[in-house]
Amino acid sequence: MADFLSAISVLLVFLTFLLTIIEKEVSDTCSRRKPEIEQKQSRIQFNTELRKLLFLKIGPVTLIYCITFYSLLPKTVHIIITSSFNLWNFNELNTIFIFIEMGLLGLTIYSISKLVQVINKISE
Repeated sequence: MADFLSAISVLLVFLTFLLTIIEKEVSDTCSRRKPEIEQKQSRIQFNTELRKLLFLKIGPVTLIYCITFYSLLPKTVHIIITSSFNLWNFNELNTIFIFIEMGLLGLTIYSISKLVQVINKISE
């Protein structure tokens, strides 16, 4: 279990670093005003930039977060069902695993919200 946690931790460090870089670009791009309809070339270029951001950056990262969360969910449910609540004598590895899964849930929701933000900006 300790090796499993180490591997998950390394994966999450890289994913979180990647999300941090992409999140700044998503926020900057989505905060810009979309060019008016009369400015066809600028509008097409802006939409192309948004689509690239969607399909090449935030989309894949969100998909990886969702897959990682879903693949760890059965183990999390098993730990919750088979464990008992104890404030002092608890299994540290199982507890850390649950905390990692809850953090992964938060990051998955956050990346989905950024994905929705880009999709909404495209559909404006």
